[in-house]
Amino acid sequence: MSRKRLQELTGKPKEKDRYIMDQLGMSKAGSLDEAARILGDMDPKFVTEMNLSALIFSDWADPVSNAKKVHRQLKKRYSEIREGFLTQFGFKLPYIEFLRREATGRGLNCLKAREKYKNFEVSREDIQRGISLPDLNYESCLLLAGYWGKANLNFTNRYTVQLSGGQHDFDFYRNWVRNAIKKLHNLDVEVESVPIMGYEAETPRICIHSRAIATWLKYDLTFPKPKQNVNLPDIDWDEERKQGFFDGIIAFMGGSLGKSGDLALHDRDLHFIKNLAHLGKELGYSPNIVVERFEEKSESYRLYFSPREVKQMNLINPKHSRSLTFSGINPEAKIKNKNGRGKESVVPQSF
Repeated sequence: MSRKRLQELTGKPKEKDRYIMDQLGMSKAGSLDEAARILGDMDPKFVTEMNLSALIFSDWADPVSNAKKVHRQLKKRYSEIREGFLTQFGFKLPYIEFLRREATGRGLNCLKAREKYKNFEVSREDIQRGISLPDLNYESCLLLAGYWGKANLNFTNRYTVQLSGGQHDFDFYRNWVRNAIKKLHNLDVEVESVPIMGYEAETPRICIHSRAIATWLKYDLTFPKPKQNVNLPDIDWDEERKQGFFDGIIAFMGGSLGKSGDLALHDRDLHFIKNLAHLGKELGYSPNIVVERFEEKSESYRLYFSPREVKQMNLINPKHSRSLTFSGINPEAKIKNKNGRGKESVVPQSF
């Protein structure tokens, strides 16, 4: 529905009704809430003060005045809620947005997230896109590990989480990672191909532009910025979260499997590698830390897992499953967890 067209029909109530009938299949609504539901079912963007007034009022001599009447109703209904929102998030949300969310049954995800996380910030763009912040369980900790191991935050111009993979990770990023971000954050993202300077190869990259997600990582989960002496997220760790985070680290940071089926993680931050080694040991693994020195007197660190241990991992990244197949190992086989409880591992291939 077009605001411009509705205003062009000023003083022509019958033509206005025919126009609405052509657009919606009906021309009248008995109340503000009914009008909002009708418009919201067509498209949430249709829930505007002008469109609501067109459905509610028969008199169409002054459309702008009618829209102002709707505005006053919204102000009376949502003033208190709006003030609470301003207190929590630091900016005023239009009254119409509260009705729009009620009419479509979507609610304001930021209000739900505030019950769990106290420090993140939101932007108007986050509200419009319905960005969500997940509970911390096995699935969300898989993605959280990806952020911790392979992402950087940028707060300079636009709040951005940049998540980068290796040249063999395109299948993983285009499928599993994109689906995970959609499910956990209600956000569609694109996977870019980034050329590797000096090589005929490319790597995948996802840029998440969201103040809510970036500040949630930084202020609620203590994401390191800059990434030096990296600790694990500041959360209450239970076995489910530990397992999810570990499996995610393997998926995002694990290199291609060796010919014998071994696997290693690489990072220049020894403190982070030690934290990952400790996590692995808590889950029953026995990884070794190997120092790698280069000519320019810099060092990198490798967290090594033996072929026997790799067989007991939940391998989510397709490059690892393919490598197991090439090594003569069946990646579909059910394997017992190493936590001593004998629980069968479940590999979540996609969300």
